[in-house]
Amino acid sequence: MFLVKAKMSRCNKCSGVLLMLSLTACASSTSTQSAGPTTTAPAGTATNTAREVTTTTAEKKAPVSEIGSHGVGRREKTYVDESRPTAANGSYQGAKNRTLHTFTWYPSSAAKPGGDVVDNGAPDSSSGPFPLIILSHGVTGIAGVYGGTGIALASAGYVVVAPDYPLSNGAAPGGPVVSDVTNQPADAAFVLQSVIDDNTTDFAGVIATDRIGAMGHSLGGFTTMGLTFSKCCADPSIDTAVVLAAGPFGTDLLDQESPTPVLFVHGDADGTVPYERGRAAYDLMKAPKAFVTIPGGAHIPPFLGLASELADQYHKVLVPWFDRWLKVSINSLDAMRTAVKNSLGSLELEEELR
Repeated sequence: MFLVKAKMSRCNKCSGVLLMLSLTACASSTSTQSAGPTTTAPAGTATNTAREVTTTTAEKKAPVSEIGSHGVGRREKTYVDESRPTAANGSYQGAKNRTLHTFTWYPSSAAKPGGDVVDNGAPDSSSGPFPLIILSHGVTGIAGVYGGTGIALASAGYVVVAPDYPLSNGAAPGGPVVSDVTNQPADAAFVLQSVIDDNTTDFAGVIATDRIGAMGHSLGGFTTMGLTFSKCCADPSIDTAVVLAAGPFGTDLLDQESPTPVLFVHGDADGTVPYERGRAAYDLMKAPKAFVTIPGGAHIPPFLGLASELADQYHKVLVPWFDRWLKVSINSLDAMRTAVKNSLGSLELEEELR
């Protein structure tokens, strides 16, 4: 069993602050999750506010690839943060730690491009290093239902890690709740560090540990906002963020001067997190930023990654956005604009980019 150092993130200070988030129910799913290997973090470790980077890859440039260019592997692992508790929830008495069952999708040499995903397939060490993206689910959802997006990104040359948050996932003990979002930015930071610690052992060193993005849907979008932009607990290692069907928390808590590029994607017929909330978040943020509207779009599709023409169009926007900021590909924004144009009105783009 590998040991992972627990990091006391600045996100821990946000518990009371982030309770000001006003949310409603988010993504739902009836999918099940299977148990994977478990990694436990010892309690009482250092209180560093920034994650350790064990591999420096700044001198290497990740290749820009289209969706479907790489075969995809998938791993499941459970990370346990012994430094922070899980609160009681209904009939659930709580725990002294936080347990995060986690999916990771990644480019794999054991899988064929465009073919089936290979569980625990060998990482593709011939064409990396690949940037790392953390994907956060909505309340009542689980990470696995976002597999379509995880696979699309991995097939384009990214490592995508997606945890099930302890009390907001669909199988949460005592039932899924919104209130544990106050702890989720710290969970996300812990999982990122854990995957980075596994870079050599599990991923053959193919992760570009100094190029990191964050994205999330609904409650996971609020988690992404907290991880990336909150004054109290933003992780400075996040290079770009994508916020899906989510909005702002209290403006006094938001670092509106953050230079981190952010993309919002929101349906204008969302009945769960109103479109106006996403617009309000966008208006607050500093450029570089962009907003993609899905005319007539609701809260769930295309974000859960279910196969559809709209999902394909959405993924073709995501990949060039991450290519621009994580692979430093200046021309990739043109590919994003082309994807919106080719959607023939299914997507609309507003941007303030520099």
